[in-house]
Amino acid sequence: MKTMTFDPFRELTSVGQELDRFINRTMSNEQAGDRSWTPPLDIHEGPESIELSLEIPGMTRDDVGIEFDDGVLTVSGERNYSRPVEAEGYRRVERAYGRFLRSIRLPQGVDPEAISASMSDGVLSVTVPKAEEAKPKKISIGENSPVIEADSAD
Repeated sequence: MKTMTFDPFRELTSVGQELDRFINRTMSNEQAGDRSWTPPLDIHEGPESIELSLEIPGMTRDDVGIEFDDGVLTVSGERNYSRPVEAEGYRRVERAYGRFLRSIRLPQGVDPEAISASMSDGVLSVTVPKAEEAKPKKISIGENSPVIEADSAD
């Protein structure tokens, strides 16, 4: 016979999970303009620049703002719902709408005057070039470098 341990908090955990599901369903049924969302972001650092890509399908360049202040690059915007939200006619709304804000602290040595951005197929690409002094430099060893010899004390 298998014995079971009595756990008085098991039912409370179950109630908490149901409450979480209820809140999530309620939030997803709210009017779109009342929520915020976070678009996915990729960051790639190369030798010449830092490249950022954000997925923001359905948005235009007028819907997005980009700022650089004190080493922080901020991308913000708002995606509005294109149809009125009514109780009848919708079974599910899964796409995110509303305002978003992404702030990324960049390393020292970037050139803020040369930051550029482009948008294609729902992807915002931001290029942050590195300043000349921040780029890695190769130092070659000359062939006629002096050889340092140590005196040996015998």
